[in-house]
This record gives sequence, C-alpha cells and structure tokens, in this order.
Amino acid sequence: MLKNQKYTQAVTEFKDLGGFRKSKEFLAEAYYNIGLQALNEKDEDKASDYFTKSHDADKSSEYGKQAGAFLDYYAATDALDKKDYDKAQQLFTSSAQAASDFNLINKASAGMAQVSYIKADYSTAWQTIKNVYAKDNKTFQTQYAEYGYAYAKQLIDKGSIKDGMEVYSKVEKLSKSANLSESVYNQAVKLGEAGKIQESLNLLNQIKGNYAKAKTLYDSMNSFHKKVSLWLGTWKHRGTVNGEKTTYYITFSEVLYKGEPCIKIKDMNNKSLGYDVEISSKNHITQIEVGKYMIHFKLKNNHNQKLTYTLLEGKKMLRELKYEGVTYKTKYKKK
Repeated sequence: MLKNQKYTQAVTEFKDLGGFRKSKEFLAEAYYNIGLQALNEKDEDKASDYFTKSHDADKSSEYGKQAGAFLDYYAATDALDKKDYDKAQQLFTSSAQAASDFNLINKASAGMAQVSYIKADYSTAWQTIKNVYAKDNKTFQTQYAEYGYAYAKQLIDKGSIKDGMEVYSKVEKLSKSANLSESVYNQAVKLGEAGKIQESLNLLNQIKGNYAKAKTLYDSMNSFHKKVSLWLGTWKHRGTVNGEKTTYYITFSEVLYKGEPCIKIKDMNNKSLGYDVEISSKNHITQIEVGKYMIHFKLKNNHNQKLTYTLLEGKKMLRELKYEGVTYKTKYKKK
C-alpha cells in the first residue's frame, strides 16, 4: 500500500496492528507522506497535523525524524512571530540540519538568514541567503536582494567600498532600494573633507561612470589637484629674531570645503596675523586666485591682510604679505 501511495488506507491497517513488528515505522511513513500531499495542496494546517502524527508514531524512525524537521520549522516560524529570535534561530537550524526535503532545507535556511537580518548581522544573512538563492533563484529572490543590499551598504558605510560594491553588483538589478552609489559618493565627500584627496578620487572614479554627481565632483577635484600639486607639502624659512636663529614653516594641503576643492594653508609664524584656513570664497575670503605658480587672496576676517605666494625655480617660493600699506617679502624652500 505504501508503494502504491495508498497512504490513508495504510494508516488504518498499520494502526490496527498496534505496533506489531515495524507497524509504527510504517505508520510514521504513511502519516509523513500524507503530510507531504497536504503541502502540495497548500494545506499547511493539515500538513502540520500529519507531521505531528508521524513524529508521534515513531520519532526515532527516518520518517519520524523528517516529520520532526517540519515540526521544528513550524515552531521556528511561530517563535519568529513572537520575536523570540534566539529560539527561532535554534529551531530553523535544527530543521535545516535534519531535513532531507529540498524545499524544507531551503525554507529553514532562509529562516536562519531572516533572523540574522533582523539582528542586523547582515554578513551572516547574506552568506546564508546566497546559498539558498543558488538553489532556488525564484522563491528567494526578494530576500537575496534585500539582504545583499543591506550587507553592501554596511560595508560601504564602514569604508570597505570595494567589497561593498562587489556585493551590490550582484543584487543591483534585483533590488528596489536606493542606488548605493550615493553612499559611496558620501564616503568620498567625507574623505575629501578630511584632506584624503587621493582616496576620495579613487572612490569617485569607481562610480563616476554611472553616477553624474560623482563624475562632476571627480572632474573638479582631479583638475584642481593637478593645478596645485606643486604647492603641496611643507615649506621652511630660516631667519633671525632678536639675534636667534628661527625656522618658520608654511604648509599647503588640499581639502574639499563645502563641496568645493580648495587649498588649505597653515601659516602660523606670526601670533596675531597667523592663520590656518581653507582658501575659499565660502570661508569669507576674497580676491582669490589659485594658479599653478601663484596663489593670491585677501583675509577679510583677519586684519584684511593680503597674501601672495609665488613659486620660484629650485623648489623655492616667495611669500608676500601686504598689511597696513606695507609689503613684507620672505623666501621659503620646499622641505
């Protein structure tokens, strides 16, 4: 009868045997198969009922164990609904490990991934759902896209741009979430604001092909970087003050200031007139000229002093300060 798939009739006859010989094992098998038939008919309640009967008939038999795997899965979904995530994870894991049914293994594994996702363990969620998706790319496509996106964004937000974009490339066409290029762009801006220009350019270069904002900023920063490259670094001047030899330093660096690439100059050799400032019109600085060989500006909020720096041959520079009608000239050399 089992071979002929007459499971209901088999149940009646094996029950009548009252446990004689292998009747319990056969009864567990019959109940289990009725449960599978109920699943095929989309009747989860009936399936659960017969899996319970199968497990109760002979839980140590192969079919009793397989029925137990289904029961663990149902218990896990119930625990998940009750937000008992640790219990749900334990039961999903038990179900996936014990099951032989292909669909159940996938469903239980997807449940494990869901718990990890809820706990914001996006790495584990992604690795788990990735394996499930490889076996069934239709049923679990939504979870695959959602968990992959979350993990990619987490990586990008932590600065692991290359790894994050690699994950994102796998789910980009499936995900309905925002384009992660914006997250990469924001990371690039932060790096630029911190003065890490080359790192910022490297990130922008990765996304400028399909993200217009990134291309605009990349072109602007890259052009500016080439223009001011000879200025960057520390310059020094040896002078004498009150009979003592003194060394003065001026440092030029690049920075992204309020969305604009600009030069930052630290010239603190005079206590009252010294400055450490981004040379930008957005920073209350006027008369700005930044060129490959000359930089000029007026510090409106710092005694209205005017500064002109001019590059000379042999890695030398002339600093001209105009203050209260007097011009002071000093030569510096690249350190």
